[in-house]
Amino acid sequence: MKRFIVAVLFLAAFSLQLSAQYFEDGKKEEQPEKQEVENRVFFGGNFGLSFSFGRSESQYLELSPLVGYRFSNNFSGGLSFTYLYVSREFIVLPSFNRVTLKNNTYGPRGFLRYSFLDNYFLQTEYESLNTDVLRNDGTANTTRAWVPGFFIGGGSNIQIADHLAFTVTALYNLSYNDLRSPYVSPFVVRGGIILR
Repeated sequence: MKRFIVAVLFLAAFSLQLSAQYFEDGKKEEQPEKQEVENRVFFGGNFGLSFSFGRSESQYLELSPLVGYRFSNNFSGGLSFTYLYVSREFIVLPSFNRVTLKNNTYGPRGFLRYSFLDNYFLQTEYESLNTDVLRNDGTANTTRAWVPGFFIGGGSNIQIADHLAFTVTALYNLSYNDLRSPYVSPFVVRGGIILR
């Protein structure tokens, strides 16, 4: 009987030791996860420059710093603040007078990105830009307005260094309005950098 009690106490002590090691190992595994969360945040920005001459002249300069978060290896999202300097020529109807709007445009932007094949991604993006727009009353009068844009497209990351990549993105604006949008076309191509 004494041997049975000693055996039960030994097994109980042995199982407590095993469970203590199991929980300690679990605590050790949590620390790399915290570091992994820190590695999911990335910074960067887009820049753009465009000039066109001919029937309708335009100039376009974009600076857009961004911060993003990787939800998984393939899925990320982020926020950006956009500044555009836009000089764009419009033809006012019914007079057919040419009017050039030069203005500072700004506003927030949010994006979601799905990566595949290591260096390629699909992207959707929503922005709301505060810009000068024609009043659409047949005159050259303008007013400030918030102009939305909903984009879809894709792009590629070109790795430059361990934590630095150059990105090229081609997007199409599904809500493009030629009389209100600061962009000359519904197609927009952007270049940028990502710091991982």
